[in-house]
Amino acid sequence: MNILIITSHMNPGGISRYIINIVKGLSGKHSLFVASSGGEWEERLEKPGCKHIFIPLSTKSIFSLKVFKSFFILKRFISAYNIDLVHAHTRVSQFLAYLVWRLLNIPYVSTFHGYYRPHIFRKIFKFEGLLTISISKAVKEHLVLDLGIKSDKIKVIYNGVDKEEFKKADREEIKKKFNIRGSPLIGIISRLSEEKNHQILINAFSSLINDFPDANLIIAGRGRLKNFLKDMAREKNIEDKIFFLEAFDSWEILSILDVFVLPSLKEGFGFSVIEAQYIGVPVIVSRAGGLGEIVEDKATGLVINEIKPSDLYEAIKLILKDRNLRDKIITNARQKVEREFLLDKMTKGIENVYREVLNGG
Repeated sequence: MNILIITSHMNPGGISRYIINIVKGLSGKHSLFVASSGGEWEERLEKPGCKHIFIPLSTKSIFSLKVFKSFFILKRFISAYNIDLVHAHTRVSQFLAYLVWRLLNIPYVSTFHGYYRPHIFRKIFKFEGLLTISISKAVKEHLVLDLGIKSDKIKVIYNGVDKEEFKKADREEIKKKFNIRGSPLIGIISRLSEEKNHQILINAFSSLINDFPDANLIIAGRGRLKNFLKDMAREKNIEDKIFFLEAFDSWEILSILDVFVLPSLKEGFGFSVIEAQYIGVPVIVSRAGGLGEIVEDKATGLVINEIKPSDLYEAIKLILKDRNLRDKIITNARQKVEREFLLDKMTKGIENVYREVLNGG
């Protein structure tokens, strides 16, 4: 198959990582091409042998002229490379894929990566593709109830960890690289946005240092809340105990953590959670969205029922002090990732969707 994957950009983030993993998993079996407005992770497509096509899709509006300029660029490319199917990942790229389907008769698939505002325009123009991929059962339920996508069109395919991405790490060398000190180290890897709920983690951590004075907190990611979170740390007089990191590989951060926390208000899946579980870091999460499909309380992690600083503080303290519980969680979580959340399983599921669409669904 000749597959064209379309997204808005290839800057660091969950969708870009998802696309890179598709390319890694399917390269060698099929010819894959990625079209986007480019970004820092564009070069990561080169190693698996994937060609990148620049399109000016750096917009959030489906009515932008950039979408139509992108269509004419792709029209020539699709003809030259005999593209069989298009796979789209963002709202504007899904609309672009819809145009390709309607005007060029090339079938398309859409992946929905999270939750979307169910305004009337989105309900009418879903751009769900001939088949829809959802990254969790929770997101599928949202697509059915809030956007009106038919349940039988939606395939739930979980994200998968690429085992080859995790290198043997020297904890002290990585700490030295990022100039991080102290122990234990608590951390989160995510976009710095409201739904990730970093505030509750900072509040819980401010209590935790009374029990663990040498503890430090790592907040890894980018986003518009960075200055707000830094101000919050300064107001609590703990700014010297919180490390904000932007340039990193996930395996580096996870290799030095003692506890990984993701107290999201909304979460489509939680890719960083399964990475932490695979590498052997105990996780603490909220019950938001797909997190409940990954983590079973006191079996593969800890789940906080109410998103309160006091509950999160108690959960972190428990996992740091109860060695037996910690060891049990680490063992069970890695076994579950090996069974359910590896890259090979993810890409086989996506490949089956491609075949189903090309065979007439």
